[in-house]
Amino acid sequence: MNNIFIGTNTAGTLGYLQIKNVPMNRLYTILDIKDAHCGGFIKGYTERQANRFIVRTDVPDPRKDETHQCQVTFILNNQKLEIIKEENCNEWYTLGCSFTSLQFSPAPTPSSR
Repeated sequence: MNNIFIGTNTAGTLGYLQIKNVPMNRLYTILDIKDAHCGGFIKGYTERQANRFIVRTDVPDPRKDETHQCQVTFILNNQKLEIIKEENCNEWYTLGCSFTSLQFSPAPTPSSR
């Protein structure tokens, strides 16, 4: 899996989410969102449970545990992604857009000639 999804929400926030395979059969996700007033960016290794994915930030932090890591949970349904939950993410950005309520569709692939 190496997919890029483009997303928006009702507040006009735009974003992209990329899921890629990394060595040792792991998934790695990059999530970047922004609008005129705020932004948010996280990346990290991703746990997959059927159609549910949980991204945990890989920012160096001595408190590396689940109560202090930003975690974003999203589900994949019919090629669309929806972020359903975020935890502990407000400390990673100051004027941060909320990740939740973003819905993503697969990015169009360039046509080959």
